[in-house]
Amino acid sequence: MNLKQYAKEHTLRCIIGAFFVGLFAVGGGMLMDKASASPKFCGMCHAMQHEAKTHAMSSHADIACVECHLPHDNIAVYYFEKGKTGMHDTLHQVLNDYPVHIKLDTGMHRLGFDPETDIDQLIKRLHNQNALIPRSVFSHFVGADADTFDNFSRLQFDRFEQASTKLQAAFSHKILRHIDNSAGIEHFPDRQLDMCRLGLGLYGINPRTNAIINNVCTLKTTILQLRNVPTGDTVGYSRRGEITRDSVIAAIPIGYADGLNRHLGNRRAYCLVNGQKAPYVGNICMDVAMIDVTGIACKEGDSVEIFG
Repeated sequence: MNLKQYAKEHTLRCIIGAFFVGLFAVGGGMLMDKASASPKFCGMCHAMQHEAKTHAMSSHADIACVECHLPHDNIAVYYFEKGKTGMHDTLHQVLNDYPVHIKLDTGMHRLGFDPETDIDQLIKRLHNQNALIPRSVFSHFVGADADTFDNFSRLQFDRFEQASTKLQAAFSHKILRHIDNSAGIEHFPDRQLDMCRLGLGLYGINPRTNAIINNVCTLKTTILQLRNVPTGDTVGYSRRGEITRDSVIAAIPIGYADGLNRHLGNRRAYCLVNGQKAPYVGNICMDVAMIDVTGIACKEGDSVEIFG
């Protein structure tokens, strides 16, 4: 009896069997989905044990990992990302060889291995394990921003060249090399090697002259409230904001808790309201600052440019 004939003769059995198989598959999948979302499950991977312990001690201990680490706007995207992340973590768990950058201290004395005393031991340690694989080696120029340090920069590069060449010779795969920072990209174009690290230049500043190349960021807020303050009254804590004329004072929702320096208060600096200067009045508060908008055409809700 073939399968088609059996299904025809035992239709009800097949339907019931299919129902229970589907129920088992769905139920099992739901149980597996719930179990794999727990911090305990994630902590089973040795690479995640530290994260699992800190999670258990945090205020998020009762929240499943997937609540924050996966998208929830679309169920298809949710399961796709969950599967992709799981396969990625499993790949590194099984195959190891997690890619890392190796930093050499050629003179900055901030972080990194000593290129003269540590390199042999470093190579030995890397060869005696399979959890990590060096994908790049780098160092950091101390004084690429000033010509007076050119001799020391040459010494740094020579140290890096010797140590990075020795590291590369110990491995068969390509290890990328990089040492130029923003100043080095401009000052030492011959030392750009495989990659460069743009730092201060990302913020539109020339690292060698401190001149503004381009404006790359703007901080804005809005006017919360406007009020008329008469001559002789004060604004803010300690009555520091003395009003010498009838004024219009605007409150804006930004303060020292947001990084707005308190030294900017008491008319030492200004922001822009509709393109016009509005000085800070009184002490800058934690979450609010007051500005003088007297003579400026503005209303509550208007944009205020802190810098840009």
